[in-house]
Amino acid sequence: GLPSPPTPLAATIATIYDFVLLIIPMIISFCLAEYSLTFISILFGACALFHLIRYLRSQSITTTEENDNNELSLLLNDKNKLFISDWRSIMMLSTCVCILCVDFTIFPRRLAKTETFGYSLMDLGVGSFILSHAVVSFPRLEKYEVKEHEANQMSITRWLFGIVRNVIPLLILGFARLFTTKAANYQEHVSEYGVHWNFFFTIAAVAIFSGLLSRFVSLSYYSVIGAVTILGFQLFLSFFGLTDWILHGERVDLISANKEGLASCIGYLALNFFGVCIG
Repeated sequence: GLPSPPTPLAATIATIYDFVLLIIPMIISFCLAEYSLTFISILFGACALFHLIRYLRSQSITTTEENDNNELSLLLNDKNKLFISDWRSIMMLSTCVCILCVDFTIFPRRLAKTETFGYSLMDLGVGSFILSHAVVSFPRLEKYEVKEHEANQMSITRWLFGIVRNVIPLLILGFARLFTTKAANYQEHVSEYGVHWNFFFTIAAVAIFSGLLSRFVSLSYYSVIGAVTILGFQLFLSFFGLTDWILHGERVDLISANKEGLASCIGYLALNFFGVCIG
């Protein structure tokens, strides 16, 4: 039968355990890393030891080495890789913690997003967000990948609707963020994405373009397309004035008003192509 649900006390203890192990060390390591390395090491070590003891106690005395090997084999061969889920979860938690902490003075400025050149922790976070989404998007893109014998049977409108339907929540969140920040006169760094653009629009744009491309190009070629995209983007940045336009160009229309966000989509798109291949 189905396993019995945990008791309220057990659920509360598990929640506190997860909070102490995951959230508190994360906040401390982001905000007070230079002052708390020893404390974080001790905390992680104690939590890991406690988890190991609890795991060993939960094992049956009759468990054999063969059963352990079979369990490990099942985990490694499972279609849904647990380590990918763990990575995506930790990445999401880190993103939420940084977004909430960045507005406070206790959060080191060096970890916030860079204004022009270089990279920081939060720059790494947005790239990781795109990559983590791409790694698990192969099954979804495989549905959009139309084989030659199906191309004439599938309506273009129906195919496009299938792609756009999946990004509607992102577009809603993007417009909601745009309207709420403008209405509340919330502080914005225009040099980050532009006047109207935000990260939700970036994710939607990357998902739409990647889905459109899957109709004409096999997913197995995405690594090549990613390399060509990033090399071409760098050529335009270095030799064709794209860097100067992004940093110093005037905002005279809708495109130039959001030049940072639109230009960043190219790099994120290349990262997405590589992530699809990894997945």
